[in-house]
Amino acid sequence: MAEVKLKNLLRLSRPRNKFDAVILAVHSCLAERGFRCINSGEERNSQQECDFGETLPPDWNSLDGVYALQYRRGNLNSVFIFKALILGNKIMVYLMEEDESKMHDTELDVDAFTCESVHEGSFDSVQQSTENIFRRFDHLRSKVLKDVVDKFSANSSRKSSEEERRERSTSNQRLESHAITITSFVQ
Repeated sequence: MAEVKLKNLLRLSRPRNKFDAVILAVHSCLAERGFRCINSGEERNSQQECDFGETLPPDWNSLDGVYALQYRRGNLNSVFIFKALILGNKIMVYLMEEDESKMHDTELDVDAFTCESVHEGSFDSVQQSTENIFRRFDHLRSKVLKDVVDKFSANSSRKSSEEERRERSTSNQRLESHAITITSFVQ
């Protein structure tokens, strides 16, 4: 599903280089999990907020060496700040809740996920398709979802809550066991 979204994004967004292409791939992973882009930049301005949905604002790649976008997920009011920094041939990707209560990141080796034909020169000469731009797209998708996106998913939160309940239950059972042992010892 993310690959279909990515094909459409490549056609609509016209990436300038391999870094733009990887950011589009990350965006497609976010969109796959229900994140909708609402603005570009780090500074929140609710008056400029617009639901771009699965697309990106026109100025999404206007800065050199950095990408900053804002997202909402589902019907939640929370805003998520996405930031990516280019460091050599790598991109550091960060996603955090606006209130900074939670942040996750990952490092992406751009050359490992893009075809050699896009490593040098202009993107204009490359046919804008996932096959001509990406290699190991499934691995890139898995890494982004596992390291960043799914850590914010409702299922992960539910799973964590269930794990916490199990741990509390186990702790309570241990305490009861110790209390029985102590009571037996005292008698």
